[in-house]
Amino acid sequence: MKKPSTKSRRRNRIHAAKLNARRLVSKRKKKILLRSLHGRRPREVRVIGDERYDRPIACPADFSLETNFDEVVGVLHGIRSASRRQRNERTYIDFANIRRLSPTAALVLAAELDRWNHIRVGGRLRPVDLPSWDPNVRCQLRDMGFFELLATTPQSDLFGDDVDPDTRYVMFRTGNLADGEAIHQLREVDLEPVVGAVPRRRQLYGAVTEAMTNVVQHAYTGTVRQPNWWLSASYNAAAKRVTIMIYDQGQGIPKTLPARLDERLLATFGRDHARMIQAAHELSRSASAKPYRGQGLRRDVRGYLNGIRGGARYRVISLKGEYIYEVGPDGKTTQRLTTHQKSLYGTLIVWDVSTQ
Repeated sequence: MKKPSTKSRRRNRIHAAKLNARRLVSKRKKKILLRSLHGRRPREVRVIGDERYDRPIACPADFSLETNFDEVVGVLHGIRSASRRQRNERTYIDFANIRRLSPTAALVLAAELDRWNHIRVGGRLRPVDLPSWDPNVRCQLRDMGFFELLATTPQSDLFGDDVDPDTRYVMFRTGNLADGEAIHQLREVDLEPVVGAVPRRRQLYGAVTEAMTNVVQHAYTGTVRQPNWWLSASYNAAAKRVTIMIYDQGQGIPKTLPARLDERLLATFGRDHARMIQAAHELSRSASAKPYRGQGLRRDVRGYLNGIRGGARYRVISLKGEYIYEVGPDGKTTQRLTTHQKSLYGTLIVWDVSTQ
């Protein structure tokens, strides 16, 4: 057998190298393909009436940010993820399991559905299987304006008299400016005809206005859609208590702290969102270092509670952090911090006050 020449050996080596490279690429592609096929979950489909719905999102029985935070936020994450999916997929959010719906959880859910309506191509979500919903939940969602969000008018016979007679809910409002008229309507049209004079009316106006201003000026970056806040309330006539809530889907208080303040907090607390929220209330929030700037959270937003008789509570949830500031009937104040496993989009502020 003739011995191959140096040129032939070189040519054969190059050819073998090219074949091996092709085989390696093919093996990688095959591995990726098999991994995706074996890892893909079977498509979930639910048929209700004549309609087929993909990817159902199940709500827990306790839909409350106070007692079931992580599960509720998990549902919100599921809705946000579904809003990014393909147009031909029909998402179904199952409300039938809900037996307890807190006003705060209802507000953040309304905001997420409102966001869906603005960014999702292919129309709004629709309520499905309404007769299976808990009667109290149906009425609460109706009062808070959910069915306007879902672009439907439910049958009146679905709303009976078996609703909690003591607690009522205010239809949410939304905007992108510090809207004094919205606060006026909430206070003088929705609340005071039912519960009487709201304590410290002028200070409440200043607190909500400051919260709205923070949303417009700090919460959103220039890369997101027009900044929005969502405002609502509930009241319990028997307990003589009013709850006022404002929510935004911005960056969150821990991420909007001025750089110098942020560095000081990181050096002390690390990425503890709850402590960063507390510090934003205790320290000057402004990067200008001027004594008259950056005092709004402490002086106006949290300061609304000062002087309210009968006790009051101020609560802020932002990302994974939760900060609670309470004033007892005797005027003594307490503070509590909680760090959650999951992160709420944006910031929720809640004032719960006695009207006695």
